[in-house]
Amino acid sequence: MVYHITHKSASYLYCQNCAECALALPVPSFQDVPANVWYAQAAQEAVSNGWMRARDGNFLPAGTVTANDVTAALQALGINVPSLTTLPSNGSTILTKRQFLEILTEAFQPQLQAILKTKSQAEYTRVWNVIPAFVSHHNTVRMSILAGWIAMPQSTFHGAAPLTRAEMAQILMNVLATIQQ
Repeated sequence: MVYHITHKSASYLYCQNCAECALALPVPSFQDVPANVWYAQAAQEAVSNGWMRARDGNFLPAGTVTANDVTAALQALGINVPSLTTLPSNGSTILTKRQFLEILTEAFQPQLQAILKTKSQAEYTRVWNVIPAFVSHHNTVRMSILAGWIAMPQSTFHGAAPLTRAEMAQILMNVLATIQQ
């Protein structure tokens, strides 16, 4: 499979079979990412697009994510990182899932607001009725679910748990897919 750089895209996403793209790159494969695992495509896209780095042929999907990792990914996406108030100043800080969603909510605020304006009252009600029961920072999580950035939790959203590289790659792919629509 070959992905092409979309030059028109503000997010620098790779696309398939685009007649306007001039550069084709091979999709990386990783020793530690089975082809059928839920984050396989996201890991490939994150490394191919330069949002994340592989190490010695490994993606390290269970590895934790630091503020430096998120800074590098957002810079690769053209985000003005110094303006973000939710990003910890200590680059070695290991980020939680909640922190990552808060950073993305701030970084993509205009796009998120545009997405949320397209949602129906029924969609809002469904999410608002489920989330408060088990999420402490529920507004960020609610908006992320409504925007399609994360899935509706089946039981508990572990927002205080460290963000993994697999989760970061998948969430970034989801965010970029929704703002491209």
